[in-house]
Amino acid sequence: MPNRPTILVSIILCLLSFLGLGLYPVFSLLFDNKVLPAQLSGFVVISIIFGGSLMVRHLNSQPLYERSNLVLPSLRSVGLTLSIFIGVILLGYCTMSPLSHQLTLLMQSFYRNPSVAPDTPITWSNLIFGVLLAPALEELTFRGVLLQSFLARYTPSIAIISNTILFVILHGFGGNTPPQVVITLALCLVYYLSNSLWLCIELHILHNLLIFCQNILEQFFALKLFEILEHFSPYQIQYWVLTGAGLVCYGLSLHFMAKMSAQKVGTLLPIDG
Repeated sequence: MPNRPTILVSIILCLLSFLGLGLYPVFSLLFDNKVLPAQLSGFVVISIIFGGSLMVRHLNSQPLYERSNLVLPSLRSVGLTLSIFIGVILLGYCTMSPLSHQLTLLMQSFYRNPSVAPDTPITWSNLIFGVLLAPALEELTFRGVLLQSFLARYTPSIAIISNTILFVILHGFGGNTPPQVVITLALCLVYYLSNSLWLCIELHILHNLLIFCQNILEQFFALKLFEILEHFSPYQIQYWVLTGAGLVCYGLSLHFMAKMSAQKVGTLLPIDG
């Protein structure tokens, strides 16, 4: 059994990574942008997990990083990932909207005077950090290192569920947790079925790009894109139509992706020592 980061080691690394949040006040003094300090401290948090995971692998005489998941995917896989993205949005922001609403009310009941988060400014730094760099670093860490390590030590179900829980906890608990669970499960399944880190980065970038576009629509056109989906309830036919469409896109795309990788048995094993 290869000596890779275990679930327990990953939990410890995640707890240690929260020390990076202590840099937020320092970054706040350096930048007027209210979002950029949070993004920079978040990068420190992920970097601690990434660096710690590589150190564990290196100390256990494992290669620092396995290149088997860096092979460029086929165009068909890219298209299937786009279809999975559509399903994730429908399931995460439509099907999960009643639960998200209840969680939001629950969280508000714990705080008598809940603070309102400031609007995310539309800047190039937020586009680069939030839409491009953050997804790449997070996927490199959580799918490319941790999930790969989990899959080598545990059953696929334990590996995927554990990775999902760690990733969601790192992003905080609240009304956004249900859609975060949906997108994270999709990222884990895409990686497990395709062994392609590029497809995970593609899916993550598409998700964050949609949130960025939502901010643009909200600030310049007073249109809240996600609220269009969130207004649906299980008592409306539209809710079930969108849920069904999401399940079809999500399920069929994963099915075809699994068929494509069926002949590649063992691609999750290391290839470089």
